[in-house]
Amino acid sequence: MINNEEICGPIELSDSGKKLSRFISKNWRTKLLLSNWRGGTAANWHSNFLGKHLKELIKDPVLKDTLSNFTNNKKYKIWRSNIFYKRPGFPYKGINWHHDKHFQENDRDIDFREIGTHISLLIAISNIDKQTGIFRYIPGSVKSSEIKRNISPSHLKSKKDHFKPIIEDFDYDKNSKSLEIKDGNFIVFHSALIHGSAAATSIEKGRMGIVLRLIKRDKKVSDKLLKGSPCLDI
Repeated sequence: MINNEEICGPIELSDSGKKLSRFISKNWRTKLLLSNWRGGTAANWHSNFLGKHLKELIKDPVLKDTLSNFTNNKKYKIWRSNIFYKRPGFPYKGINWHHDKHFQENDRDIDFREIGTHISLLIAISNIDKQTGIFRYIPGSVKSSEIKRNISPSHLKSKKDHFKPIIEDFDYDKNSKSLEIKDGNFIVFHSALIHGSAAATSIEKGRMGIVLRLIKRDKKVSDKLLKGSPCLDI
């Protein structure tokens, strides 16, 4: 298990947490949200009919303890949620290098080195490995002086900057590490950590994960980022 100020995990959910995450993944409402995707995402489902189940999942004692120990803070809110899905039988190209720290607070410039305000959480509902598209990240990328990023919040810059956050001559693959996350396990990481996922080596196997982006409750999110989806206190 990795445990530093940038990333922590993988850690196994409690039995009740695993049961609830599988319930969410198999719920007909989730299947309806994902029905048009071969490989894609159901976005901001924390604000719809599945939100009550998510609120229970986030109370998982192992997950709650990990979050509070990671940043010495217990009061967060979910400002964005996704279920990422790769349907069996179709290729999965992976997700390009990016970070999740889209903003600091409202329209303020982003401070990538600040730790504790913005946290990302990935819960695996199937094995995330080399066959299905393993999780990859750049160690040290939160505070790296080599990495030059646009400090404007994402709603005030080009969308392409989200998936191209580092300098052109930076060797992504050489500097990356891979992390396998088994079904029922989760990782917590600083939202400024540069990460992505590799292409799947197996077409037959599916891949599903819950991704939550958290921010301290006292911070404000721009309405342009919320897009009508209210934050959920946890």
